[in-house]
Amino acid sequence: MVLFGLPTYIQSYFYEGQDFNFNNNCLNDTTFFYLTNTSNLISVYWDFDDPPSGLSNFSTEFYPYHIFTSSGNFNVKLISYFTNFSDTTIKTVTINPIPEIFLGNDTILCTNDSYIIDAGSGFSEYLWQDGTTNSNY
Repeated sequence: MVLFGLPTYIQSYFYEGQDFNFNNNCLNDTTFFYLTNTSNLISVYWDFDDPPSGLSNFSTEFYPYHIFTSSGNFNVKLISYFTNFSDTTIKTVTINPIPEIFLGNDTILCTNDSYIIDAGSGFSEYLWQDGTTNSNY
């Protein structure tokens, strides 16, 4: 009797590449990181390329967060450990500085006077203390 079967194959050829996404990339804001592939994932090691943050520069959480110590570009490295291999992904994360907004000089108003404050253009969102979202108040 002759038996035929499928040939052996290298499993890593069918590996879905590791990647990550992030959100909140402003200075003094918490940046959250998300894995794109957790199938057969055993552990991870993150390096946020932010040495002044001390021990917070590293994480072994699957979905970590980091508060960057300055604005600029950071080469965030993720090492993913799977059953039979590891994968390294490096992505540049740009942390934007806190925008400087000048609303004009201080102004004294008399009763029933009004004054329009304009935050300027070029921002993705506006939120005033009364909940309005226009660029001016």
